[in-house]
Amino acid sequence: VKWVRVFYDDFEKFTRDQELLVTSMEAMVDYVEGFIVLNDHSLLSSFVSFPSNLDLLPHFHEGSSDIHYCIEFAVYCHQTTASNAEK
Repeated sequence: VKWVRVFYDDFEKFTRDQELLVTSMEAMVDYVEGFIVLNDHSLLSSFVSFPSNLDLLPHFHEGSSDIHYCIEFAVYCHQTTASNAEK
């Protein structure tokens, strides 16, 4: 499985990319989920799958949006067919 999580602070870009994944790439992408992530300290009481400190994401600093958006998607690499997961 190739698993990707992408963060956005622009709602239009977030929805554009999410729509692309579920329409144009539906034959390649096996799982898509999109959700809202509140900035910084609110993450401490949010999903356990998020790090409590987002310093590893340089664009999540003070002054950035209070609301971020996240797309998670997965591509299952089936052994019976050639994989396009690296594209």
